[in-house]
Amino acid sequence: MIDRRRLWLGWLICAMVAAAVALPAAAEGLRKLSEKDIRARIIGQVITDGAHWWDHYRPDGTIESSDMGKRKTGRWQIKASRLCIWRGDLDGDCYEVWVAGDEVELRTDGIEPLPAYLRKPDRR
Repeated sequence: MIDRRRLWLGWLICAMVAAAVALPAAAEGLRKLSEKDIRARIIGQVITDGAHWWDHYRPDGTIESSDMGKRKTGRWQIKASRLCIWRGDLDGDCYEVWVAGDEVELRTDGIEPLPAYLRKPDRR
């Protein structure tokens, strides 16, 4: 005969695991930005890992980037609350933007987001 306490405990554990999988952003403290929020928080700013690369999202729709000292230019656009980026002659990618304070993640299917931070652009 099945012990009801064990059965109840099994269901409770399953429910807790399902909740943990369904709410990863809440656990991280990150929140997904809308199109309006992307314009307010990201555009005009720099996203960087703090050491190896940075992207400056200029208000005119262009992006200036540096990756390991190699500079590139491109363009950005917001489509369906996603930040779409084209660099050089590469195909563009569109990302959901998630933030918590100055932490930011650009998320897209199948790619693990890199830890990055929002910074004000240098005045050169």
